Amino acid sequence: MKISESMFFVEGVGRPGAVQRIAGPEARHVLLSRRKSKGDWLFLTDGKGAVARACIQTIGSDRNSLDVRIAESGHHAPSVPYRILASAVPKGERQSTMLDMAVQLGICGFVPLECDFSTGHFRNAVRARWHRVLIQSCKQCRQACFPWIGESMTPGQLFDNYRSEIADGTCLVFLGDPAGEKLTDLDVPYNGEVETLLMIVGPEGGFSDHEKSILDRQNVLKLQLSKQTLRTEAAAVALVSAVYQRNWNSNSG
Repeated sequence: MKISESMFFVEGVGRPGAVQRIAGPEARHVLLSRRKSKGDWLFLTDGKGAVARACIQTIGSDRNSLDVRIAESGHHAPSVPYRILASAVPKGERQSTMLDMAVQLGICGFVPLECDFSTGHFRNAVRARWHRVLIQSCKQCRQACFPWIGESMTPGQLFDNYRSEIADGTCLVFLGDPAGEKLTDLDVPYNGEVETLLMIVGPEGGFSDHEKSILDRQNVLKLQLSKQTLRTEAAAVALVSAVYQRNWNSNSG
């Protein structure tokens, strides 16, 4: 099902013919921010791939709720290959900016990377705020499979977590590196069986010698993103965008 109208988040998506209520902040987003009225069409998603096209039937007198009738429903699968961004955490609102843009470019998951020279750090207290950023970005770009936010990991823990997939070639690892190669010159060992693209961005202070030794022991594809030194959020967006340019869904790569 192609999502052709505005999309909104609900905890569960009803079946065709069902009348479903939307209340609270999401209802206000529909009625006040997006100025929807009775008879207008919209899309609903639960963020897990379920989608439905629905028509507004009634609007609450306080404009804090509305009822919609489900016309059709379907399911969107996550993108293939599965794109995961593992990045050092920028300070302040720069992290929200990075997540917003990376989601628009199609990441499926985000891993906060805890590095020796990190200046920003992941705290569970910010998870809810980051999740709200993901929801708003997915609604904007009409993405029905919301990315997940993982627990923070060191580079060593990250590679331990994906060790088997990297070893059997189903996971390719890309690293933003000023000394790397351009994507057009990069020799990517693509065999048509890649399931996961793991994209790594370090802190603005770079990786420590210990972390570099970990990276050098892995089959990491170092990608030059710019001749300039980039901020973490700019490097993350550039890396996701560069990897996205390649067609991973065909045997020709």
